[in-house]
Amino acid sequence: MSYHSLGAGLLLASLLVLPVSAAPRKPGKNNSPPSVDAEKLTARKLTGKLVSTPGTDRSFTLQIQLQQLKLKPDALRPRDDPELRNLARSQRRLLQLQDRLARSRNPARELRQIQEVQQQMQADLLRAQLRPQPNPYQVVTTTQDVTVQAAPDADVRTLVLPEPFDEKGNIKTRYTREELKKLKGKKAHLPGYESSLEDLKVGQVVEVTLAPRKARKPAPNNKDLDKDPGEDAEKKVQARLIVITSEASAGEERAGGKKPAGRKKL
Repeated sequence: MSYHSLGAGLLLASLLVLPVSAAPRKPGKNNSPPSVDAEKLTARKLTGKLVSTPGTDRSFTLQIQLQQLKLKPDALRPRDDPELRNLARSQRRLLQLQDRLARSRNPARELRQIQEVQQQMQADLLRAQLRPQPNPYQVVTTTQDVTVQAAPDADVRTLVLPEPFDEKGNIKTRYTREELKKLKGKKAHLPGYESSLEDLKVGQVVEVTLAPRKARKPAPNNKDLDKDPGEDAEKKVQARLIVITSEASAGEERAGGKKPAGRKKL
């Protein structure tokens, strides 16, 4: 491929960039994105802040942060590029010389000029290729509310334990090994210590592991019992493990209707 055709290709590539328009989204409360159901997400592990705690259907809302690559506002504007301008000007000059060469009886001068133009185009093209290109993308962080339903037998764990007290009610410096083993519970292989859905509070940061709902075993001989009346309310994807990684701030706990308490992360 000749340098002048490659230079023209670079020029066109710098100008013919079309934006891709996204479908408009209906904003939720306070112009935030509407809440989405966890079963519509591809991720199977979510980390975020509790916006609401589980109700009678074990559903709660988690606010997560999303990082997306988006084009910078000026990324689609034609660049004021001197090298590309020179390439376009040289290409026009080259076409003129080629036209004159075809009609010339003594082509030596035109051939010499064509060679000079091609050398200039080669230098401009090399400078354009070696010059660092600006990054047209930027990282944009947005928040998204996700509705999650805990499985009926979901495991709730915590990395945050209350201050340890001795038999006289005085704060101790640390838990004993036996006390920590007891707090681990029967499922010691799971992270953290035993907790429950009732311990979840607005403002806590939790890590949620999602998995498909466990299939219910049908009743062996009674067809009327094959379907649980409440089965329609069960989501196809549920939280199998919820780990409290940090407690809510005092203000968040008061806003959630809970009395703040001292916590210690182990």
